[in-house]
Amino acid sequence: MSEELVEQEQPVIMNVSIFSNLPQKLNYLAQAIKNQKDAESKNIYIECFEETRKNDKTKEDELIKIIRLSTDLFLWTELHPYDKLEGDILPYNVAVNLFDFYNIVDNCKDDMISFRIDEENRNLVVSCHYNDTENHEFDELEVDIKINEMGFPKRELPPIELETFHHSIELSHVAIYNIINELNTEHKTDGVHVVVKDRKLFFQSDYNGLQTNIIIKEYAEQIFLKDFNFYMPFYAFNLIAGSGHVSDPYKIKFDIYDEHVVIYTDEYNFAYQIEDVIEPFTIDDSKSKDLLVVEPDNMVACIQLLNRINKPAKVSYATIEKINEQIGEVSVEYEGRYLATARVDMLMLSDDKVVMDSDILESIFTKTKVDGVRIKYDDNGDVYIKYENQLIEKQIKYNKIRFEEYRTNLVKKES
Repeated sequence: MSEELVEQEQPVIMNVSIFSNLPQKLNYLAQAIKNQKDAESKNIYIECFEETRKNDKTKEDELIKIIRLSTDLFLWTELHPYDKLEGDILPYNVAVNLFDFYNIVDNCKDDMISFRIDEENRNLVVSCHYNDTENHEFDELEVDIKINEMGFPKRELPPIELETFHHSIELSHVAIYNIINELNTEHKTDGVHVVVKDRKLFFQSDYNGLQTNIIIKEYAEQIFLKDFNFYMPFYAFNLIAGSGHVSDPYKIKFDIYDEHVVIYTDEYNFAYQIEDVIEPFTIDDSKSKDLLVVEPDNMVACIQLLNRINKPAKVSYATIEKINEQIGEVSVEYEGRYLATARVDMLMLSDDKVVMDSDILESIFTKTKVDGVRIKYDDNGDVYIKYENQLIEKQIKYNKIRFEEYRTNLVKKES
């Protein structure tokens, strides 16, 4: 009788092979940590359960042991214990600190990592070997992680049980790359606004007055039944872009509900909660005037040189003005120290001059993949640019007042 009691009191040990890609999966989930506050507060939820699934080879149903790892941001992935049919799994669902769990597992270099729950001290115990030698009687490394939550019911993922499904959008990896590349200005833009207007699909961003609108040509002919829009931060978009292979190698599907956008891939799944309601904008250049037409490579070479010269300046503004009909002059100045000017072959269409942020000017003309770009302006000093290449149609509005206020406030914060 006593032997039976001793046997019952032995903790359940869940073994996970390193070949389940556990460290890689945790590395991916940990990308949701954006700052020190997240590192200290965000949980990873470790849920263990059984589920009947069809065997890919035999096509017969099997009762499979599943370990689901998910975060507070509704990003989740699944793996199995070492023996997915007969292996032990943890008796309770537990939540621990995401960064701590990732960091500990990342330093477990053994082929097998063991997990058990220490109920008395309310810890999740992670153990493994850290040497290559074999025949160890005991694990060499053991780490106790504080359990923040234990015994909670299986999470609803995605959390859309009471929500209405509205639309689906399928985007290729090339499309997602173009969205990030074209809209995430200075890698600091808050997010991308996905807009269907007049049944056509657009992607927009507003970076402190630099408004950008693109149409991806592979979707230019696609017609939607009704208009809609949603906003997604770039950190979420970057996670999607880095999710690796998907079931359809060419498309990632976005399912849109009342309050969530849900994305499924082979390895990872997302349910982003729509938090910000932002009205889409329209770039109206009907009252603008032509300033110039220039080859992008010529403008990039000029402005890159001037930006290198003006590197000491905290904020750099470029002034573009006419020399004659075929030559324009671009200048930057560090007040009280120097004035640098460069001349560029371009078709000058106005005697007026325009001033805009030189870093933004460089980013606009980099990798346009076109032979020529027309710049227009209005009486407020706002600048308008529109062009199309093989992949996209792009519209830009540079709101002079808004962007200069942003740069000025940024310098004040940094000083």
